[in-house]
Amino acid sequence: GESCDYKVTTDTNIVFLAKKYNLVFVLDISPSSAAPDLQCRTILLEQIFDSLCNVIKGIARPIHLPGYGDTFQPQLYITVIACSPLISRSSSRVLIQGHVVNESNVHSLLGLLKSKFCEYEVVAAESMAGVLHGQFDDIQDDSGKMTGGIFEDIIERPQYPDRMEYLMTADVAFVKMIRYGMLGLQLLPENSASGIVMITDGVVGVPEASIFESLMAQLRHNTISCSFIPVSSQFSVGLRLGQVPYVHLLQFIATATLGAYFSKTPDVDSLT
Repeated sequence: GESCDYKVTTDTNIVFLAKKYNLVFVLDISPSSAAPDLQCRTILLEQIFDSLCNVIKGIARPIHLPGYGDTFQPQLYITVIACSPLISRSSSRVLIQGHVVNESNVHSLLGLLKSKFCEYEVVAAESMAGVLHGQFDDIQDDSGKMTGGIFEDIIERPQYPDRMEYLMTADVAFVKMIRYGMLGLQLLPENSASGIVMITDGVVGVPEASIFESLMAQLRHNTISCSFIPVSSQFSVGLRLGQVPYVHLLQFIATATLGAYFSKTPDVDSLT
């Protein structure tokens, strides 16, 4: 191609592109996501999946770069994890892992994701209903997870008087989702740009200072960008119940890890 001279000044923004990208999508399936949206007449849980489909369709499209003859199409490896704050064996599930997405297979991949997401919705609803009705067969404490139930006949199952003890607090669930995203990235190909994309209603809590500092250090050390796509609505019933998105925390993490915070999900269907 032709060689060109470029002038770089203090106002110049340089964007680096990689040939291979690893992305882990973390879906925040918290009880607050079941709040109805009075304007759209849907629940936030449905908007989470719609936002996921929009993002995947958008990143699968070739990129047209100024001054570059051909379209730029990097290799994209994605993993999708659904996370719930319920302390249960079925609280979190990997919907797809390590799939290569491109313009030719994006529709079949979204169909697979739809079926996997519907299966997870059923399991999560049954687990939550079991907690509400006092059926804790699906719940395990830490000792049960380590022993795998070998000593169930010897060790008595602990008694929890409060059902809310089976739900993680907002700060613990938030840290859990980010750590699941980091674990998912370790299982994807190396020598590639890595990022976590969390689709959430923003109802999260601030972790303890030591935990938060360690988490941010790990993200920076491993050069993992953390981006957030909100699905909250000003017409959501959850806002009236005090379930307010913590926008400033999400924006801080996105800025510190060189990620992005989107005010709303981009509508890729309107792009030409």
